[in-house]
Amino acid sequence: MKPFQDQLRNEVTSSGIDYAELGTFVWGGQKEQDYHKSIVEGVNADPVITYRPSYGELYREEGFFNNLKRVQRINELAKQGKIPAVDTYNYGTFAIAIGVLYPTSVHHGMFESIVKVLGSEEQIEKYWEDIRAYKILGCYAQTEMGTGSNVQGLETQAVYNEATEEFVIHSPTVKAAKFWPGDLGKLANHAVVFAKLIIKGESYGIHAFFMQIRDFDTHTPLKGIEIGDIGPKYGYPLKDNGYMIFNKVRIPRSAILSKYVNVTKDGIIDIKGDPRIAYATMLYIRVSLLTFNWQTLFINLANTLRYSIKRTQFKSINNSHSERKILDYQATQTKLIPILAYTYANNFMSHFCQSLHDQMLEDIKSSKFKLMNDLHVLISCLKAHYMQEAIDSLMVMRECCGGHGFSTFSGITGWIEAWSPNVTLEGDGYVLYQQTTKKLVKMLNKASKGSHINSEVYPYIETIHQVAETKETSEEVRTSEQLLNVLQAALCHQLLDLVSKLQTQDGHSFDVKWNKIHQVQAAQVSRLHAVYMTAKAFVEGLAKANLKAKTKEALDKLAKIYLCESILRYGEYALIKGYVTPRHMVGVSSYFLELIESVRPDVFGLSEAPIFNEGLVQGAALGNLEGDYASQLFELAKFSKLNTKTVLDGVKDHVKPLSKKLKNFAKM
Repeated sequence: MKPFQDQLRNEVTSSGIDYAELGTFVWGGQKEQDYHKSIVEGVNADPVITYRPSYGELYREEGFFNNLKRVQRINELAKQGKIPAVDTYNYGTFAIAIGVLYPTSVHHGMFESIVKVLGSEEQIEKYWEDIRAYKILGCYAQTEMGTGSNVQGLETQAVYNEATEEFVIHSPTVKAAKFWPGDLGKLANHAVVFAKLIIKGESYGIHAFFMQIRDFDTHTPLKGIEIGDIGPKYGYPLKDNGYMIFNKVRIPRSAILSKYVNVTKDGIIDIKGDPRIAYATMLYIRVSLLTFNWQTLFINLANTLRYSIKRTQFKSINNSHSERKILDYQATQTKLIPILAYTYANNFMSHFCQSLHDQMLEDIKSSKFKLMNDLHVLISCLKAHYMQEAIDSLMVMRECCGGHGFSTFSGITGWIEAWSPNVTLEGDGYVLYQQTTKKLVKMLNKASKGSHINSEVYPYIETIHQVAETKETSEEVRTSEQLLNVLQAALCHQLLDLVSKLQTQDGHSFDVKWNKIHQVQAAQVSRLHAVYMTAKAFVEGLAKANLKAKTKEALDKLAKIYLCESILRYGEYALIKGYVTPRHMVGVSSYFLELIESVRPDVFGLSEAPIFNEGLVQGAALGNLEGDYASQLFELAKFSKLNTKTVLDGVKDHVKPLSKKLKNFAKM
């Protein structure tokens, strides 16, 4: 075993944490972990898939087709039974395994899902085999040039022609062009197109249409459809994001996804179920994002934390000539350990949301939609908060790697660029925050009239006034229950304060109050709801977890670190309204630092537990198990394309003349 592997093993084992048990727990059980492990191990055993050029030096077309080669090889291995086939459930794990956003992620994550959810039995039977075999390669064509989050504002039209029993799909303006859909620009030959259904001049809202957009043989766009790549962009640089504009394209009446809605021959719209079911797909994507979030952060934490004990700086240890590991500086610990705490909190919450989502799907079968509405409220604020926290955390990790963190070879910068779009896609943060807060205000009003409120999603609403009337009486706030109560008090007071301001008769309409005066506070309420619900899931989930005592003790410290940091960042209303005193808040700050120091011996038992295979962090020069990051960075630098020639072709024509001019200038 090499020196760093020994060092890392000692860090892990000295913690006393059963990291194998914890890793299985993080991934949701042995069966789940083994499944994901089989994907990562299978992918990383194949040289075609594991070939990772420096994407920063590839032209977009080179990188794009290199990734498609990997998809092709993965499909071949799946047919041979060596790895699972890529599908809606596992494409995220494949993305982690190959180190880039999966090239056909939208086909699997959204196109397959929406066809399954909205397609009739006949439609699924007709198309499913071809979809799974990639003969039909699809995209989810919803977002338009002029419309994103406001789905009801989509301008693409689907006008029903009763005489021919066809829908005429048309983009009336350039703002109606589909713009940004993934897998569209160069790959998809089919699309689920969201368009405004118009029958006899009357609009019937937005519906989904399954349509072919390219020829099977030539792959050229069909008549009346213009399709292309949207050009270079920040985030997902190699993703096939495209545009599509329609010029009176005719599709058959059977093209409308018809599990819940149909149009008869004579133009009568027939609603066969609850169209809200369509939203189940969007919810699934958002729940999946919560899962991808903790997976991404664990991978990058492993990389960064490993580097933080490899890299030493300054001879600051008493009676020693050795330099101190950068992790053993308090400044580094207070940056990285809270991210570790948040990542575990995210993990507990994502499992909680997945269980709610599973229950929601069962309820929908019986036409019960209440849980779907409640889950939408919760997921909206979680998506907004988690995506921003993740990108902020990745930036902190890059900063903790110093100058080397800027290198593509660090393994972090690519994740920063890849994760950035998630802050916006599937819903802008401010829009989602407002959706949650509006529902919280509505639930508060319902509770005041005696209605029962779902305690799983709104656990404090029915007791909000009692919470607002209490104060913390203990001298110190140190238990998980006490800390959680501080967060709850801050949330309750801020929500009540917002409602009071909205109800005040000050001459302003509700619209003006909401959108121009109190919108920032409304978003703050929603964010704090996300933080409180996450902390609650962490504390309660840990109490129920079947883990060894030492592991639970370490996780309990992380839960308290998450609680303390959340109070210090978001808990000002608990102080302003007198639930806690300034002394309490000073105590929380001191306790936070105490917990950071006490959990340091457990850090690697906690951070390495989810890393069941080195394939998860391969390509990261700083955190590789070889230990010598300097040699690896140096070797990778030598293979830069600019180093293929000792003297570049342009030196003679451009550099030499410049040096002569400078020489003549010096003589003046």
